[in-house]
Amino acid sequence: TFPFAGPKSITLTVEENGCTSTVFIQNITVQAPLAQPVINCVTTTSSITFSWSPVPGSIGYNVTSSVPGTQPTQTSYEVTGLTPGQSVTLQVEAIGSGICGNSSAQQTCIAQSCPTLSVTPTPVNDICLNASTAPFDLQATVTGGNGSGSLTWSGSGIVDAAAGTFDPSPAAIG
Repeated sequence: TFPFAGPKSITLTVEENGCTSTVFIQNITVQAPLAQPVINCVTTTSSITFSWSPVPGSIGYNVTSSVPGTQPTQTSYEVTGLTPGQSVTLQVEAIGSGICGNSSAQQTCIAQSCPTLSVTPTPVNDICLNASTAPFDLQATVTGGNGSGSLTWSGSGIVDAAAGTFDPSPAAIG
């Protein structure tokens, strides 16, 4: 075995009955097998982006995924439309042009779970329903998550679900 790849010279001599042949020299090149791809992933609640560094000596990659996606670059693969907690397994085969053939690696990643949210509505004082009662916006404090969510209000008297505008008149007494 050879400790490293590269050009090598092999010699052969034959000795018989005290006689030695001429030295035969054979030059060969020892190739190292392709390194396995090292696959990383970045996840959100609805997507996973896999990436790997180029494998030296590789001439391309065959990519197989347990969930269909797209390959925006030669060394990345994206899967979108996932549900929180959904797993995706990706296999990357580095294609070699030498005699050692291809190498491959597999990685399973899981889409992030939904964050735990806590919603605290701001209390509303009792309302006297008369002709001068005007609509107003309801308020709430949300903790947890990354702050990018949106509130959607619903129920009798809500006239703007996104803004949380409440009109007591259509809500009636109760």
